Amino acid sequence: MAKNIIEGAALKLTVSTSSFIFAFLVALSGGLVFSFLSIPVPWLLGPMSAILIADRFKGLTLSWPRALRDTALILIGYSIGLSFTRSSVENIIENLPAMLILTMILVASAALMSKVISKLSGVDYPTVLTGSIPGGLSQMIILPKK
Repeated sequence: MAKNIIEGAALKLTVSTSSFIFAFLVALSGGLVFSFLSIPVPWLLGPMSAILIADRFKGLTLSWPRALRDTALILIGYSIGLSFTRSSVENIIENLPAMLILTMILVASAALMSKVISKLSGVDYPTVLTGSIPGGLSQMIILPKK
């Protein structure tokens, strides 16, 4: 019995390691292709698109360690935060009322459109709403993993 457990653990480690390496290579190729095509933010959109496409093929197993994903999210947030300067914060404060009003209009419009799309497509409302609000894609990528 112990031999079966050890063999099962070795098989699981091999499968998850190989699926991680395969996922890494697919993501890397997506980044390279998007970079070659001069698509904006190639190293963010390229890997996401490549993994999305590869994940649709039956029989392919893709995995990514949770700790690595969380670390990458922290690094992305840090790099975005680096772009904030004193001047950009002052501009944000100056334009805050307009930003708040436009955000409320955007969310209300997305909620209304999501309701219509949900009724027409048969997809549940929370899923359509999350996919309709700008920035929702990143949440949809993160939420299923938790």
